[in-house]
Amino acid sequence: MFSFSQAVRSNLKYIENKIKETEELQEVARTHLVERPTLALPRLSRMKKVKRAIGKRFRRISDSTRRLFQCRLAEH
Repeated sequence: MFSFSQAVRSNLKYIENKIKETEELQEVARTHLVERPTLALPRLSRMKKVKRAIGKRFRRISDSTRRLFQCRLAEH
């Protein structure tokens, strides 16, 4: 059975990886902005998508924790 803490841990790991990806994209975009500005745009749009994915994952974690606490409160 997939426990709640495993779900949170895997979501946090996903977020960590996405944050690393965002930092790498920012670095590449920065160098491209100086050398070839047209190459920076795809990196920046990808960065927006990654940030949106991180936000969705954070909301998923908070929704699942809220549900868990509601279930625990209902039990008592």
